[in-house]
Amino acid sequence: GFIKLLLHSSKKTYSRSISSPMEEDGFTLVTNKKRKFKKSNFVPQKGYSPHDLAEECSGEELRERIDKCSKELSNSPFLKEIDVITEKLQELQPRCIVCYALGKLDSLFCQAPKYQLATLLHIKHRLSIDRVQVYDPVLTELELRTIEGYGIERILFNEEGKRRVEERTLFVVFHGEKFIFQNLINTNKDCNRNLIILGNELRHVLEDKPEMLVDLKCIKLVDTFYRKNIFDCCALQWFGN
Repeated sequence: GFIKLLLHSSKKTYSRSISSPMEEDGFTLVTNKKRKFKKSNFVPQKGYSPHDLAEECSGEELRERIDKCSKELSNSPFLKEIDVITEKLQELQPRCIVCYALGKLDSLFCQAPKYQLATLLHIKHRLSIDRVQVYDPVLTELELRTIEGYGIERILFNEEGKRRVEERTLFVVFHGEKFIFQNLINTNKDCNRNLIILGNELRHVLEDKPEMLVDLKCIKLVDTFYRKNIFDCCALQWFGN
């Protein structure tokens, strides 16, 4: 009787363990009869959730998805709003582009990074800028190789926004962390005329530090894109005339 009771208890414990919806690291392995998804090989950063799970795919498949987003963006009325930004950029004449905080391109649930990359590629083409660099710690080797296929160079270490610019540089930082913008401005406070930022509206992000925004100019990016939470609350910003 004792052995039967022990076996019955072990069976219940095992049943509970395999039916648990979450693993210890907060990620879930999702399977069904049709498709199988598994965790990406990146180390999750603070703030990431199970919804940032990535689908295993080839570089060719990933590029097809990015190209699809680029085509969709090109055929969207929202492209006119982006071109308002590019026209001003043609006046400001940045010599290179740096992109931080792009996000995961193979995310199953978040399409924003692919559309933001499509926007970056459109600006790169319109401005005929060859020097374009990108960094995000969550990007996998496959994603980085795919990005490099578009003529974009990877940044090899986390600059944390502390890059000093000696020439006019466009920083594309859609929905970046506050510290990135603070570091960019602080690092270049004596040459902030070289800073051009396309990303979060700084008057909101740095509302507690108005001294950092003296002489800041801004053109809001009017978000008419049918997909929401991708380009909201973003603007083109620069210092001086």
